[in-house]
Amino acid sequence: EVNAPVESVESRLARITAILSPVTNLTDQSSPQYKSIVTLSAASEEILLIPTNPTLYPKFIQHYVIVLLYYTLGGPAWDSRANFFITGEECDWNVQSVFYVGGVFCKDGAVTSL
Repeated sequence: EVNAPVESVESRLARITAILSPVTNLTDQSSPQYKSIVTLSAASEEILLIPTNPTLYPKFIQHYVIVLLYYTLGGPAWDSRANFFITGEECDWNVQSVFYVGGVFCKDGAVTSL
């Protein structure tokens, strides 16, 4: 069995930047936008597929926006990360217990609340 070549992080970063080209601050390394695209590009293809079909861009952009909110709102310093980045699916990034409810909540793959 021959394995498909693994796409480089640089190649993934270039494809993500092309999809998000109207977004500003993608090259400012201190910006949440840059941190978000680096996080997305570092994810393996098994975790996060970068769409080649423009009809799939809205779902990918939703994923980017949630990652962007995470960095913009200081997510790395949160006491509870609510399972952010636990999987490649942002709709799984939540916690629901008797003590805490938080994260990303979706219906039919679309974010409905944070």
